Amino acid sequence: MRSVYALAFLVAFATPTLAFFEQFFHQGQAPPPPPAFNLEAQRDAISCAEYLCPMSLECRPSPADCSCPSSVDKKCVVGDEGAFVCARSCEGVNEAARGI
Repeated sequence: MRSVYALAFLVAFATPTLAFFEQFFHQGQAPPPPPAFNLEAQRDAISCAEYLCPMSLECRPSPADCSCPSSVDKKCVVGDEGAFVCARSCEGVNEAARGI
């Protein structure tokens, strides 16, 4: 009689446990692929006679006129040629530029 109770307990306990793991591991199925993101097709669709910024896809007169990819970054000018770096603070950039 004990073996019947033990077997019933194991079946009652094992079924929800296995169902949890099947759900947790998606029943062995691979996740669906992410939607295709075709950046080249977007670039080709934009008509720009000047410079097309690579991150924002804005049309600007020169690369120095492009905005930084993150809204919290600032454009820090480095040197006299107009080169720039996007950073949270220009203090470290200016210190590094003086050390060069």
